Order: sequence, then structure tokens, then C-alpha cells
Amino acid sequence: MLLKVFEFIKGNGGAGSIKQINFARGYVKHQIDEVNEKTFTYKCSLIEGMGISYKYLVKVSYDIKFEGSPDNGTIAKK
Repeated sequence: MLLKVFEFIKGNGGAGSIKQINFARGYVKHQIDEVNEKTFTYKCSLIEGMGISYKYLVKVSYDIKFEGSPDNGTIAKK
């Protein structure tokens, strides 16, 4: 999948914001449910686009925790 555009179509990145990611062949929309800077957690839901093709599936939720890595980087854990 070739990433073409990443943009917020609602909000500025906080809870309630919606971001759209456009690929060469399709798109996805994520709603940001929670951003917690104290616990370094991020919760979002896939609400539209590729991956929401099942008749009864309305959203897919993700809970992600960020941790520091030994090389001063960041590791995202589900």
C-alpha cells in the first residue's frame, strides 16, 4: 500500500478527532477515542474504509501503549 495523504478531517489530534489516510487504492478513517499523555496510551477506532467491508462490522478499535526503547526511540505496543 502506497501512502498518499494523511490529514485530520475533524479536530486537531485530540479525542474526538478523525484522521483520514489515503492510499493509492483506497482510504481509512480513524476516530481518536483517547490520548493519555500521563500513561502514554492512545486509543482509536477504524470507522470507515478498507478493513470495514463486512456486513455487520461497524468499527475496529485499537489500544496502543508507547514505551521507551534502549536506543532512545519509542516502541508501540498493542
